[in-house]
Amino acid sequence: MNCYLESCGYNCATFCTAEEYLSANAARETACLIVDVQLPGMKGPELQDRLMAEGYRIPIIFVTGYCDEQIRNRVLRAGAMAYLTKPWCESALSGCLERAFGLGAG
Repeated sequence: MNCYLESCGYNCATFCTAEEYLSANAARETACLIVDVQLPGMKGPELQDRLMAEGYRIPIIFVTGYCDEQIRNRVLRAGAMAYLTKPWCESALSGCLERAFGLGAG
């Protein structure tokens, strides 16, 4: 995914776990977060809850290989921008990023 994002002109950083992301204090610099639902350790929805509890309102795009309607509904109700299933469609991801950065307005 990084190669695709970088080819679109986005700067990105990769973290293997939610805990690694949190310990890097990256939330302050995150303009948009693309996160897998099924991370090792803390899961993606738990990361969303933690960020919101700490006052961060980062646009979050969830990706998953295991579509679960209950989790989908939960993260979207909590403010996630999207819930994309793998294999994700480049145009769907691009549309989400445009919305996250306000590029689709106008």
